[in-house]
Amino acid sequence: MKYILKIDISGIQKFIFDIPSEKAAKELKARSFYVYSLTHIIFEMLKAKIGADKVTEIYNGGGNLFVYVESNQEVLEEFRKELEQQDFQGVLFPFVSFVEVKGNFKEDMRNLSREVLKVKLQRKFDLKEFEQTRRIEWADFIGHLIKSNGFVVEKRQAARDEIYLQDYVIAFDGNNFENNVLNKLPVNEKGNITDFSNISENVSDGADEKIAALKMDVDNLGLLFRNKEEQEYREISQKMERFFSKDLYQKVLKSRIEKQELYPVFAGGDDLFLIGSWDKIIEIAAEINEAFRVFQKELNLEKPLTLSGGIVLGNPKYPLIRLAEEAEKALDLAKNYREDKNSICVFGEPMGWEEMEQCVGIKNKLLDLVVNKGESRSLLQRIKSSDLGFRSVQDRMMDTNKIDLPKVYRLKYYLRNAKTEENRKILTEIFDTYAEDLLSDFLHKGTKSNPAKYVVAARLTELLTKRMNKSE
Repeated sequence: MKYILKIDISGIQKFIFDIPSEKAAKELKARSFYVYSLTHIIFEMLKAKIGADKVTEIYNGGGNLFVYVESNQEVLEEFRKELEQQDFQGVLFPFVSFVEVKGNFKEDMRNLSREVLKVKLQRKFDLKEFEQTRRIEWADFIGHLIKSNGFVVEKRQAARDEIYLQDYVIAFDGNNFENNVLNKLPVNEKGNITDFSNISENVSDGADEKIAALKMDVDNLGLLFRNKEEQEYREISQKMERFFSKDLYQKVLKSRIEKQELYPVFAGGDDLFLIGSWDKIIEIAAEINEAFRVFQKELNLEKPLTLSGGIVLGNPKYPLIRLAEEAEKALDLAKNYREDKNSICVFGEPMGWEEMEQCVGIKNKLLDLVVNKGESRSLLQRIKSSDLGFRSVQDRMMDTNKIDLPKVYRLKYYLRNAKTEENRKILTEIFDTYAEDLLSDFLHKGTKSNPAKYVVAARLTELLTKRMNKSE
């Protein structure tokens, strides 16, 4: 009988990020690669159990494995129990779900999705799954990983610095790491992995020394796959994997990694998680979105695919598990900002990508005013405070169906108070759009402009000038 089977590794975020900050640079990538490699080992175990000619891969990546298997329910249940008894380093757990193939791929995938949910709800808590029989020496392992050219799965006894499952081992061989972000990390001139403290120092001159985490994933991908036949599913999955793991590395990430500005925790499947110098992460997010916009055109879909992201800042010693959780929340805010998603969240403020582009333009003008034209950084505080004034005028307009022009002019005057006439003209140019946004809201009922671009621009400028030796 033919089945479609899914392996879904759970507990990934806790496993990767719940580590002490001082060990982070050496362990994060190793743990991320461990998760990636697990489904490759499991695939070999499944072939050994059932027969290589009876297992056909549909998709393998990001802690998920989809395969066709020709077997029976008893054998698959036995495999599930055997897999659950393996040592997954204490935190991870493999969910095994399968349904009989009926001949309609879309319907089979829908049935499988329901079975996955059922299996997860029926899971019983077992203390044994949190016991480790042998801890992998991550610090030793990462040294081999970044120097290797590829990997294969071998059946033999594992050494202390090797990834293993049952009697299968990841051995470094081959060339599948070529132009792939899988094993790429920033290293210093001595060949050591750059730690987050050093990465935080690689910000622009005068900027606050912080790191930022960026989490991004594709919007509404589940809805897309729900209506695809098998061949399209395979092709889109493979192209998506190539984009995140290879194309992005070559087009966007490689130079940043080499400059020790960026630590790629993972990038593959349909998502990524990066840590880097905070100001570079802001730039990288926009570059990734543009690269994805170009890439998705190659898929020739009826409706364009989009990307959303969440960015959070912290100091290099900030607990990584919290940084990851906050990045996840920021991503959720971005995806809930508007119906089509396609947004980015910075400092807890979600914006569309086009608004973020405007925000960066405003930031550049503010930075020029503060750095080159003698304007005080107190200007930035006024702009951040103006958010309340804008929203007050906006809410009153929505409630009364009238635009309070005197308040608009007072708000604009408050913002354009500058040291010189030249600076005043620049500020007037920037904030003429304040009144235009409010007028647009008034004329187009139901729309509501987002003042966050001004506030975020001011906050970015504050951080970029934090260490400037300048009297206020």
